[in-house]
Amino acid sequence: MLKGLKRSSPTGFKITLKSIRDGRKQTLSECLKKEFRLTINILRAIISGDVFEGICALTIDKDSYPKWDPLTLW
Repeated sequence: MLKGLKRSSPTGFKITLKSIRDGRKQTLSECLKKEFRLTINILRAIISGDVFEGICALTIDKDSYPKWDPLTLW
């Protein structure tokens, strides 16, 4: 699991971590609504274009080295 997280988008990692932390204080219904909104906004590239960069790196470029934007958040 950690191996996968290290390869993931820094933006996606931060969004996921915040969502998990926030979810501790939310009902299941609230979590599902938030997850749906996040997913839609990520797919629309409103939050980040990293999803498409990751898909391109794996399927089109086939180099498995996506160019995340930003490269790091730390």
